Amino acid sequence: MNGVMRDELEVWGGRTTCTGNMCIPDAVNVVKLAPIMADMFFCTFFADYNEHRFYFSRGLTDAVGITAGKSILLSDFLLYVPQKDREETAQQYDDYFSAAVAGAARTISFQHSLNTLNNGLLWLQVHMQYVQDGDKDCIWGAVFDRTQTASLQQNIIESSASVVFVINMEKKQINFSENLLQILPDAKLEFKGNIVERIARVILPEDQNRFLETISQILTGKTNRFSIEFRIRRTDGQDVWIASRGKSFFDSTHQTKMIVGTLVNLSDMNQFKEKLGNSAGRHEVTDLPVRKKLVIDLEKVISDRNIPSAAIVLIDIKEFHIYNDRFGRAAGDEILRGISDMITGRLPCKGSLYHINIDHFCILWPNATRVQVDNFMSFLQEETAKPILVNRENIYVAFAMSAAIFPSCGCSADELLINAEITLNKVKKDKVKRYSIFVSSDKRELTEKLDFESQLTNSVRNTQENFLLYYQPIVNADGERLIGAEALLRWISPSKDIICPERVIAALEATGHMDDVGAWVLEEGIRQCSEWIKAGAHPEFLLHINITAEDLMRPNYSLSVITLLSQYSLNPRNLILEIAETSLMRSISSCRQNLIRLRKAGIRISLDDFGTGYSSLNYLRELPVDEIKIDRSFLENIKKDRYNHSFISAMIFLAHSIPRNVCIEGIETFEQADTVRALHADVFQGFFFGRPVSSSDFETRYFSKSMKGI
Repeated sequence: MNGVMRDELEVWGGRTTCTGNMCIPDAVNVVKLAPIMADMFFCTFFADYNEHRFYFSRGLTDAVGITAGKSILLSDFLLYVPQKDREETAQQYDDYFSAAVAGAARTISFQHSLNTLNNGLLWLQVHMQYVQDGDKDCIWGAVFDRTQTASLQQNIIESSASVVFVINMEKKQINFSENLLQILPDAKLEFKGNIVERIARVILPEDQNRFLETISQILTGKTNRFSIEFRIRRTDGQDVWIASRGKSFFDSTHQTKMIVGTLVNLSDMNQFKEKLGNSAGRHEVTDLPVRKKLVIDLEKVISDRNIPSAAIVLIDIKEFHIYNDRFGRAAGDEILRGISDMITGRLPCKGSLYHINIDHFCILWPNATRVQVDNFMSFLQEETAKPILVNRENIYVAFAMSAAIFPSCGCSADELLINAEITLNKVKKDKVKRYSIFVSSDKRELTEKLDFESQLTNSVRNTQENFLLYYQPIVNADGERLIGAEALLRWISPSKDIICPERVIAALEATGHMDDVGAWVLEEGIRQCSEWIKAGAHPEFLLHINITAEDLMRPNYSLSVITLLSQYSLNPRNLILEIAETSLMRSISSCRQNLIRLRKAGIRISLDDFGTGYSSLNYLRELPVDEIKIDRSFLENIKKDRYNHSFISAMIFLAHSIPRNVCIEGIETFEQADTVRALHADVFQGFFFGRPVSSSDFETRYFSKSMKGI
C-alpha cells in the first residue's frame, strides 16, 4: 500500500462516524476495500445517500477547498463542478443515490471535472461502491486524478496520423478524435444511437457485409479484436479506403462494454495511391491482378463476339480473420499465397485468377457453360480437404463460392459481379450449401428481404407500429388448469398478413433493432399481465417472456426489469423469463450476475429448448434457473420412439431431484398429451391446449367475466 493511501487511512482510522442511515467504516473495513484502489489514488469519501451528504478525506483540500473530515451536501459539492457539466454530473450522483435507497446500487465509475482554487480544472475518475457491514451501510468512494493521464493521451492522439475512437456500448455512444475531420470534414465527432447503422450508411454497399460481419463478431463476444478495411464515400463524391483496428473490453467496473480502435486513411499512403491509380495493378501479397483489372478484362470478354458465353466464379475464404488473429498477419499472407497457388494450379482452360479483396478471389472463365461451372466449383470444394502448408503447419481452409454466367446472369461486368455477390452472400448464410450459381430468384429474394427489413425498421421508428403480442396458454400438468401464458411476438405487414415470427426476428437481428423490440415486448407483456391481474385474473398467473443472452449481458438489464415491474405494479412472482439453453451456455459467465439479481428480486428463470444444447445436469444444478422447458423435437413419435420417451422421462426425474420444474412444450396431439401425462412433468404447453392468440381473444377464451383462471 503506497504512502498516500496510508495517509488516507489514518484520516479515517480508529473511529466510526454515524449519521442517518450511514455509518462510516472504521480503518479495518477501509483496509478491506483497499485492493480496489489504484496507484493513482487521490482521495476517499463516504456518502450518506439518504441526506445526499459527503464526507471527504483531505485529498481534495488543497486543490479544491473542501475541508477534510467535514461533511458537505451534494448540492454544495456540485458548485465546484463547471456550470456546463453540472446537470449531467448531478444526475449521475442522484441516480446512484436513488439506486442505493432502492437497494439496487452496484459498483460504478464515471468522470467529471472540478474547478480548483487557482482557477484551473481538475479531472476526476470517481469510483463508487455500496458497502454493507452488518446493520451499517453507506456508499464508499475513491477519486483518482486523471488530469495528467488525459493530457498525455490527448498529446499522443494529436501527434498520430490515426483517428482514435471510443464506443460505450451501454450509452450507445461513439466519440472520435478531432483528426477525423481530416478524412471526413463534415463528420460529427460524437453521436449516440444505433452506431453500427450510422457507420454502415457511409460505407460502400459492396463493403457493408464485410463490415457488419466483423462488428457482429465483436458484439456477440466471439472475438475481442478486429481488423478490417473498407471504403467510405465522402460528400464530395470521393471514395476513401479506411483501415480500422481495435478491440473490445469491459471498463474498470466490469459493467460497461467498451470498444476502442483506430482509423487510418489508406488513400494517403503513397503505396496505396499507386495501387489505386494503376488500373492494371497487382495485389501486393499474391501478385495477382486486382478488381479493376477484372472489370476491364470482363468487359473485353463480353464485347468479344467470338465468345458466346463466360463465367465469373467468386471464392470467399470463410472466417479468414481468424487465421490472422491466431497466426499473425505474416502467416495470413502466407495462407493467401498458398490459396492463390492452389487455385492457379487448378484453373480451367483459359481461366484467369484475380485477387479482388482481402479474402476474395475471382476466376474469369471465357466460353464456360453452367454445367462446367457447377462441376468445377464442386471439384474445388473437394480440393479444400487438402491442407495448405504454412510455417511447417498444416492449415485447412473452407470456401464459399458463387458464379454468374454471361449472358443469362447479366450483360455487363458490374451486373455480373453484383449478381455473383448476391448469391455469394446467400451461400454464406446457408448452413448446408457451399456453392451456387446465380438465378433471378436470388435477386428477387434479396429485394424482398431488403423491402421487408425497411418496413420493419419503419415500424420500429414509429414506436413499434404493427407489432403486437400473442399469448399461448400454459397449463398445469395436474388437471390441465390454466396457470399462465407465453408472450409471443407478431408483426402485421402492410397487406395485413401476420408474418412468420422466425422471419421477423431474423430481420430484426440483421437490422440491429432486436434490442428495441425486445424492450417493447418486455414492457408490453408486463403491462398486459398487470392489467389482467388487476381486472381479477388469478393473482398467481404467470407470464413467460423470451429474452436473449445479449439482454442478460447488459449490466443494467436486471434493474430495468425490476423498474418495469414497479412501474406497472406487477409482483415479480408473476414473471418468468425464458432464455434458450444454447444461447445461455455460450455466455453464462457474462449473464450470471443479472440472473442472480433477477432471481433475488423474485423473478423466475426458465431454460428454453432444453436438450438441444450441451449443458450437463451437474452444471444445470448450479445454474440460477427455476424451470427447464424440454424441446418439442423430443415429442416426435414419443409413444414408439424409445429414445425420446426415455430422454423426457429421465430429464423429468433428474430435474425434480435438483430440484427444478419441468415444462413440456410443443404438445399437439392427444397421443402426445396422454403419453407425457404419465411422466409427471409440472407444466404443459402446445397447440393441443391452445394456439397463440391476441390479448383480447385470450381474455375471451381463457378468462370468465370475473377474470378468474380456468
